[in-house]
Amino acid sequence: MGLYPTLEDMTVASAMNAQQAQQQPRQNNMLQNHNTPYPVLAPGARPDDPPSANYWNNSQTSQALQPVQASSSAVANFSSAPVSGQMVGMKRAEIKDGLRMVHICQDPESKKFGLKLKSIDAGIFVSLVTNESPAALVGIRFGDQIVQIDGENLAGKSSDKALKLLKKANPQRCELVLRDRPLSSTLTMQKDSQGHVGFKFSNGRISHLVTDSSAARNGLLIDRIICEVNGQNVIGMKDKMILEILAGCGRTVTLTTMPKDEFEHLSKNVSRNMFKTMDHTIPDV
Repeated sequence: MGLYPTLEDMTVASAMNAQQAQQQPRQNNMLQNHNTPYPVLAPGARPDDPPSANYWNNSQTSQALQPVQASSSAVANFSSAPVSGQMVGMKRAEIKDGLRMVHICQDPESKKFGLKLKSIDAGIFVSLVTNESPAALVGIRFGDQIVQIDGENLAGKSSDKALKLLKKANPQRCELVLRDRPLSSTLTMQKDSQGHVGFKFSNGRISHLVTDSSAARNGLLIDRIICEVNGQNVIGMKDKMILEILAGCGRTVTLTTMPKDEFEHLSKNVSRNMFKTMDHTIPDV
């Protein structure tokens, strides 16, 4: 069984596969009838030879009379996302496994990299990425885990020790090893005919699910904080602005969310005014 971004994709794909399964036997029969070979005379044989003679070229006939097998490449491979398709928003929101390395330099004016760090469960996480900062330009996001700074492991280190490593790093080239947002998760939904996916939120916190909506069907949970909409960070935005982004992002909506308790722990050292400086640019794919 494949993986599907939404329940709607799974339902449509299942219907398409069932229809394909019904049509396939008929297609195979048509192929067999179309490819049935004519008799082939053996070398030196004549058409009026009796049947007891070497009438059939056995080696050729045995090959020609093999049942025609439908090539697997001839069978349509339906996408695992027939409804969502290859939406750019899903790609922007993707939380990739593994580690990535970035090189970052200090802003020449502020002498800063443009991020704040927080220690959680013996790991160091990004709690703020300032708009148009060096950190924003290299694609660092809220919730990313920093594993190394200039080759030094951060496991077990406090936020202060991690910040000291940043401050003493080469201002022209600091090497960071990161893991994509391990405390967050993504969920994709489909809008209904009225443009709704079926949840309510207040101050960025999901508070209510509409019965039998796409949000409910796909397993969205309450008491989670909306961090991104189709990959665009919305932390620090007013609800009205988040609603405008949701309204303008097309039929398929991918939310990146974080449990409320973990979000509050991660953002404990960030004021509401500081959140207003968060990088809200739409990331490149």
